[in-house]
Amino acid sequence: MPQKTIEFLLRRTQEGEWDITAIVKDANAVPVAPINEAKVEIIGFGLELTDPDGICQFRDVPPGSYQVSAEKEGYVKQVKRLPLEEIPK
Repeated sequence: MPQKTIEFLLRRTQEGEWDITAIVKDANAVPVAPINEAKVEIIGFGLELTDPDGICQFRDVPPGSYQVSAEKEGYVKQVKRLPLEEIPK
């Protein structure tokens, strides 16, 4: 039986602040729900747990390309390299 996977949605809220949303994708890769209390980590900047809406926020992260991981028991752990880009002035 295929396991559910975690997918990331990334949103910049302001300079140096990022919301990362963890959502569940079913066996057909269709988004079905946010994941509460998933462990999301930007490697080198710490670990946060997602809230009931599947969102966690990271602050003071400079622009660059980072490895981001998300995991929760019962789901396939995901690790991706995500570009966090500077806000144009």
